[in-house]
Parts: sequence; structure tokens; C-alpha cells
Amino acid sequence: MRLSIAERAALVGPFDYTILKIIYSLKDENEFIPYSKLQSMLGRRSENELRLALTKLLNLKLIYKNNTKYEFKLTYSGLDILAIKILYINKILNKLGTVIGEGKESIVYRGYDFDNNLIAIKFHRIGKNSYKKIKGRKEAREKSWLSLTVE
Repeated sequence: MRLSIAERAALVGPFDYTILKIIYSLKDENEFIPYSKLQSMLGRRSENELRLALTKLLNLKLIYKNNTKYEFKLTYSGLDILAIKILYINKILNKLGTVIGEGKESIVYRGYDFDNNLIAIKFHRIGKNSYKKIKGRKEAREKSWLSLTVE
């Protein structure tokens, strides 16, 4: 059974969220973030705790592991989870509901704010059409798809 993005967001705890934020913050530095870099940035956390959290994030498909090296990058779902958590922390989104629309380059979800008003949450993706428009720009050639999506 595949979990919805809302169900996966509910499973992401504070330490998992911290790992996602670190991987996101380093995305322009390196496409893949080495395990050693994560470990050094997390400081006092035990190696076992970090490995368990990374396994959880991999199973939830929020990060991707480079098979040749022990390094990780954020997936689009991981980016969505970060956005959901930030919207929740900023008291914009209280509950994420079902998909109400899906296009070539975005997915729109039903959501509710903290006053229980209905809101729409749109997650944008850079797809083939957008790529054609930006592939000639120098800065686009130097950045990952994830970085281009965030811009």
C-alpha cells in the first residue's frame, strides 16, 4: 500500500525533518550529500539514530541514496514534505487533504487552515515543457532539477 503525501508527512518526526532541512540547505553545494557531512552537521546525535532516520526517509521515498557511495539527495516528495511542514509551522496549513487536480507540472491538494477554511495547496514540478524554456540559461545548466523547481 502506497502512503499519501499527508500520511508520509505525519510520519516525519522532528529529527527526520532536521535531516531533510540539512539535505535541502546543501542542495546547491552538492547534488548528493555525503553521510559524513550529515553526521558532522548533526553533532551529538548517535550514528545509529542517524542511520535509522535515513532508513525511514528512504522507505518513505523522501530521499534517494546513491548506490555507489553513501550519500543522499532530496526527492520531490521530500521537498513536498518540507513545504508542508513549513506551512504548518507558519500556521498556514493545518490539514492536508486529497488531490483535487493533477497536471503535467503540478499537483493541487485540498487543505484546511487553522480556522478550518478550505484552501488549495499547489506543488509545482519542472517538467519537459519548463525545461525546454530554461535549458539554455547558464544558471540552469549549473543547478539540479530540485533547485530549479524551488526557484
